[in-house]
Amino acid sequence: AVKPIQEGSQAALATLLEALSHPWVRAAAVVLASLAIAKLADGLVSRFLVRLARRTHSDLDDRLIELMHRPVFLSVILAGLYVALRILKAGPETERILVALLQTAAILIWAGAGFKLASATLAGLSRLADRVTWLESRTLPLFENLSKIVVFALAVYCFLLAWNLDLTPWLASAGIMGIAVGFAAKDTLANLFGGLFVIMDAPY
Repeated sequence: AVKPIQEGSQAALATLLEALSHPWVRAAAVVLASLAIAKLADGLVSRFLVRLARRTHSDLDDRLIELMHRPVFLSVILAGLYVALRILKAGPETERILVALLQTAAILIWAGAGFKLASATLAGLSRLADRVTWLESRTLPLFENLSKIVVFALAVYCFLLAWNLDLTPWLASAGIMGIAVGFAAKDTLANLFGGLFVIMDAPY
């Protein structure tokens, strides 16, 4: 009775190894494994980190962990798709376009998460008036807008890198535009930062 079982196991193993020799089967296995890992990572965030966050007095960490669910889940799946794409070994041009599309999807996912994380972090810090004196209801919109500009600029920069676009003309144009705006709005920027420093220092 043992011998037929061993022969059946060896035949099943041989069939499995033969199936894994095909690139499409290996790619599908990688995608399925990435789905399982993404679900495991999401469960880890949901159970372990949320329990740790509940021990703190602030709800800021709870909000940040909640916002990290979807980006982490989708990032693991995109990583699995990237590995599957490398296994399939498409043509150089096709692979370059598909990899750039995956990177663009990751950039959009994390840019959206960056907007939400920055807003949630600033909103949470604004409620700590006794410890964070520079961030209050009057200065919150300013820092929110600045954080969105920074996230958007980083997203655009990563997008240009993903598609292998030449950054020299863009950086030169941004530098010239920054100098022009700085000279044109010199007095306005001076008043803006002066008022911000007055609010932060609270001398009156």
